[in-house]
Amino acid sequence: MKKMAKEKILNIEDISVSLENNQSSINIKASGNVTSSGWENPQLVLHSFEQPPPDGIYDFDFVAETPSDIDLPVVTPIEVTGKLEPIPDNLKGIRIHARNTKEFLL
Repeated sequence: MKKMAKEKILNIEDISVSLENNQSSINIKASGNVTSSGWENPQLVLHSFEQPPPDGIYDFDFVAETPSDIDLPVVTPIEVTGKLEPIPDNLKGIRIHARNTKEFLL
């Protein structure tokens, strides 16, 4: 079976953020929708940067593998979890990009 490319999902519905028990990282959970059945391996991909974002908001892309077989063209929910580790000193929020963008401010 051929590996499919990862693409941004259709839209983000919700973002939740929680502090790890040891307070060394932040857990991120996002839910949204894709354009059909068969999307797999959702992932939050942190944008690379040379310096910390001046606004303190860290950007991620919500991506998943597109269907490799026959799929049903129906909007389908999808969820992903990720981690931001270590917690940046200037962290003020999380911004997640799909075909839309949503922010979670701390």
